[in-house]
Amino acid sequence: MKPFPQSPSSRSLWSLSLLTVACFPLCTGVLHATGWFGPAPRWLESGGIRSQAAPEFFWDIELKRIAAEVAEKDCPFPYRPAGPREEYPAGMSQYLGAGPPEEAPEQRPWLATARADEADFATALKAGRLKVTDEAAATAAHHAMRVWLDAKKYGKAAGEAPGGEAPGEFADYHAGCAAAVQEEAIAVWEKLLARPQEERHYRSVWSAFMLGKTRWRAGDFTGAVEDFRRTRELARAGCADSLALAAESYGWEGQCELEQKRYAAAARLFLQQLALGDGSAVLSLRAVVPPLPQQDASPDEGKELWDLAARDPLLRRVVTAHVLATETVSWRQLGESKRCVRWLRAINEAGVRTVEDSAALGWTAYATGKYAEAARWLALERKPTTLGRWLKAKLALREGRFDEAAKILPGVISALPPDDGLREYDNDVSYLPGASARADLAVVRLAAGDAPGALEAWYLGCSESDCAHLAERVLTTEELGRFITKRLPQLPSRPTVGRLGEDGGLIGDRLRSIYGRRLVREGRPKEGRAFLSEPERTSLANYLQALGRVEKKGTPPAERARALFDAALIMQREGAGFRGTIEEFNSKDFENSDHNDPLVIERTTGVAIRQGTDPVTFEEKTITGLPTIPAGREERRRLAATAPERAISMRTAVLAAGLAKKAAALLQDNTEELADVLDTAGSWIEDLDNPAADKIFAQLEKRCSNTAIGRAAIARHWFTRAGGPWSGKRE
Repeated sequence: MKPFPQSPSSRSLWSLSLLTVACFPLCTGVLHATGWFGPAPRWLESGGIRSQAAPEFFWDIELKRIAAEVAEKDCPFPYRPAGPREEYPAGMSQYLGAGPPEEAPEQRPWLATARADEADFATALKAGRLKVTDEAAATAAHHAMRVWLDAKKYGKAAGEAPGGEAPGEFADYHAGCAAAVQEEAIAVWEKLLARPQEERHYRSVWSAFMLGKTRWRAGDFTGAVEDFRRTRELARAGCADSLALAAESYGWEGQCELEQKRYAAAARLFLQQLALGDGSAVLSLRAVVPPLPQQDASPDEGKELWDLAARDPLLRRVVTAHVLATETVSWRQLGESKRCVRWLRAINEAGVRTVEDSAALGWTAYATGKYAEAARWLALERKPTTLGRWLKAKLALREGRFDEAAKILPGVISALPPDDGLREYDNDVSYLPGASARADLAVVRLAAGDAPGALEAWYLGCSESDCAHLAERVLTTEELGRFITKRLPQLPSRPTVGRLGEDGGLIGDRLRSIYGRRLVREGRPKEGRAFLSEPERTSLANYLQALGRVEKKGTPPAERARALFDAALIMQREGAGFRGTIEEFNSKDFENSDHNDPLVIERTTGVAIRQGTDPVTFEEKTITGLPTIPAGREERRRLAATAPERAISMRTAVLAAGLAKKAAALLQDNTEELADVLDTAGSWIEDLDNPAADKIFAQLEKRCSNTAIGRAAIARHWFTRAGGPWSGKRE
């Protein structure tokens, strides 16, 4: 019977592709399968549901934490990770032909074995541990045997083993490798281990390890366990371990215990393996986690496995870590986590009173919406932990005790592993532990009225959308300027949108651009220009230059009109980049972008609005309620103060149309230039301000009836969008 038949979960296997052997099929789905490729949701949106939810937990991060606590301290066995791709040893091509099969380095341990074997042989000769009459001939014979053995692994060995090796431990070890049957190999290696220790210094560890693997293949798991333990004993006694097999033996012994259904013993060995740095133990540990029953199975199916894990202190910690990693995700609806519910039930039925990871169980309860139970588990902590302090802060946040949460969270953040070192765990750094804790800190700072402090916390947590919201709508221009010029240079850079593997720029650059655009909107273009990107600065310079031509004394009306229309074209096409609001900037390639930000409506009205799914009809519906984090009076005042900038009259298209109308006032009737200006201006605002567009069309009819553009517009009763002598040909 196989131990705990598994159904791998995407979260449990997330980030393992770089850590495990490629022969295991990994599920590497993304965080949200919604098809949305824009910025991550803001933490305050939908009533603050992200702020209320449990953070993301990561299977391997939690396992490493447990391993560091339970593994043997100062373990003398170093782990050697797989090295870079190596060339085949000399002489190998005669067996394998043009080249080797394509494999990842960790799947080709025999290359490292060949090099270590030859290096040990050379060391033994130099140290005088191996006595030979002709070192060159002995080395050649050893190399020939090594190449033959490596070819034998792929069924490419030609004829019998070359033989001729110098008598001793190397020849004996090779004889075991060349044996045709397992019994013969076992006998050869056991005979080698019976030699006096000084005659088997280099191949004792190798032989014991191979004995364990051979017996494991034969199904003799009890004997294999003894061999893997003997591997470590020999290494501890001073025998050479050039392949770090003593460290590797923990994983193999764990597999043997797993085969015998001794799950706790297997878990301890895998954790020791992980503590030494072997990431493949993460996948092995998945095998000690009981699976959920199938959807149509009895609720008691597999109950004995859950009960076993609940009663054992070590298994309990491992399973709790897996439940956290697979179920307590921030986008899951409360009550949706069957695994959390099943695990907590097993713990309670086991009558557990003393729990090593009680805070982790508290988070499990929190994820199911059982906040009182979460607090009960938290109270069982014997000494404060980082997870426990974070849970305490989260419970305080939920209950509106923001001052208490604000005091706890900085210590939590400093104790969490830095996100920069964890980027292989997720494709969005804004979901990593440190970023999530910083988001919690930002929320409570905002609730306390500290908007600049909230901006810094969200910035460090790579929450670009939240940073943009504060920079645009909540901070004053002066506060944002102080952050950009004084504080930002002291902070590390952070990627936009939290995406990895994409050159999306830096959040700091986006904030600088927002500040520059705010200055331009406030009539301070010279100050704002320094904070814009190079393309935006160029657009602004061209716009100001065009306006400068208008103001030049003595300029004829037609030339002034052309300068005004040039400025209008720049404003329409590029104005979002150098003076637009964040909504316009983010949607500058689309028409009719929505300026009624649901988050602002929530924060100003105190009514949360989010979309949900009806559990009966499965139809989308709008859900209203109170925000988790209410907006204070000062935040509402600031949102109201920045609201006029979102008015239709401030849209770049409307401003551009205004410039075009000024240009039209300087042109003579029934010219194609005038018709082009009016037709273009009207088309810019026809969907934004229809009454104003009607007035422009009336001018087009009255003043341009004898032009080609005017006649075409009159015939279709609306703007042609055809372009003209000044606007150019339009699509």
